[in-house]
Amino acid sequence: LEDTLHSPTSSSGGDLHQSVPLPVFLEEPTDSYVIKNKPATLQCRAAHALQVYFRCNGARKQHSSSANSPPMQQDFVDPQTGVRNVEASINITRNEVEEYFGKDKFKCECIAWSSRGQIRSQPAAVDVACKYRNLSVSLLPLF
Repeated sequence: LEDTLHSPTSSSGGDLHQSVPLPVFLEEPTDSYVIKNKPATLQCRAAHALQVYFRCNGARKQHSSSANSPPMQQDFVDPQTGVRNVEASINITRNEVEEYFGKDKFKCECIAWSSRGQIRSQPAAVDVACKYRNLSVSLLPLF
């Protein structure tokens, strides 16, 4: 009789933790270009996340080199589903790309974090766009 007094629906902390889903990316950053002095903007959006941030070349991106463009994060609840979404965007400047001397291209990825765990997006390469005006220049020996 005493066993019937305990609610069979009570859950332990472990069960509650399992009911929290892992974040899911709704938008991942894509390859982009810095054009002249216009920075490349990378965007990321995830559902079920508490925090979304960027990691570029293995280091967490705390702020842009430009004081006018810190990383931005916005949270909102989808009114149709009731699911919390978190968006983040970051501007990558020409200086950041040109000052990177790694063996690979300058790359950033988005990290979405929740109490259940974290997920990583696909990496997005950022390059400096250049346009050659006259490709028909011939190379002549200088002697």
